[in-house]
Amino acid sequence: MELIEITGQPCSGKTNFIDRETKADKSIKKYDLRRNLANFFIGIYYLGYSRTKTLLFWSLKEDVSFFFKLNIFRNSVIKFSIFITNYKLDKYKNTKLYVDEGISHLPFLFLKIDTFKVLKFTNKELLKTKVIFLKSSSQLEIKERLQRRGHKRLRYLSLNIFVERNMEIEDFLLKKYPELCKDLRIKENVINV
Repeated sequence: MELIEITGQPCSGKTNFIDRETKADKSIKKYDLRRNLANFFIGIYYLGYSRTKTLLFWSLKEDVSFFFKLNIFRNSVIKFSIFITNYKLDKYKNTKLYVDEGISHLPFLFLKIDTFKVLKFTNKELLKTKVIFLKSSSQLEIKERLQRRGHKRLRYLSLNIFVERNMEIEDFLLKKYPELCKDLRIKENVINV
């Protein structure tokens, strides 16, 4: 079994990419961390008190509603459960498991936190993580897709601020991930494929 995370900023084509890949190659399966409530508690167990508290603090700093902050916290904690549960995935022998928005996606959750701090927080896990990074094709295309599809953050941030911040994060990650991830493949223009 090979775990590979798929990441990229919102509307970069992650879901479409995974759907295309799983249809084209039957040895690839999508693994959704969010479906299992137990993954939240497994993530807390893995993180321990101090690191869980850091994620809660970061979540509470985001410019969104209180319930949205709790959702960010839940999503961030769940991402860490894979580091305990991956040994239970032996039923997927000879399979590639694509994890949609795993640990490598954490910087895109925390828009108010310095991306370098988030990378420092996840450094140990990133060293064990294989990542396919979907690079956005252009700011204009991302804006158009966000306007068509929408995004929950757009209730709290203007489209321009949201896209600019995500582009900053993407640029930073593309510089840092080659040295931080176990393996990194960058895919461009996957939206149009």
